[in-house]
Amino acid sequence: MPVFRYKAVDSAGDVATGEIEAANESEIVDRLRDQVLGALDVQQEVIGGLGQQDADLLLAVANQVAIALRNARQFAETQQNIAHKTQVDAIIQQIQGTTSIESALQVAAREIGRALNAQRTRASLGLGQVSDGKN
Repeated sequence: MPVFRYKAVDSAGDVATGEIEAANESEIVDRLRDQVLGALDVQQEVIGGLGQQDADLLLAVANQVAIALRNARQFAETQQNIAHKTQVDAIIQQIQGTTSIESALQVAAREIGRALNAQRTRASLGLGQVSDGKN
């Protein structure tokens, strides 16, 4: 009978690991960096119908699925980072196109408010007490 290794995390975050001998059902937990991504569940109607070659194949498939999921997540994160950087660059260009401190602050407040979907934004510039260098 094939032996399947598993690692499972319950809703409380408790981790259980071990090995099971599977007679008619086997579950392989896909994980990357100890993060549970999902499970691959294979059922066999015949007791003992799954052999060690089947277990090896299921582990290989589970690993490939984990890699594909990681790649998809990394691609999505990269796309978000690119969109964020593009937005920041556009705001910087608008601020650099101003001719006064007041207009730069207005553009900064307006564009940052839009980027954050804020109902209200405000920018202010305050100068503290200026010393003339004399006591």
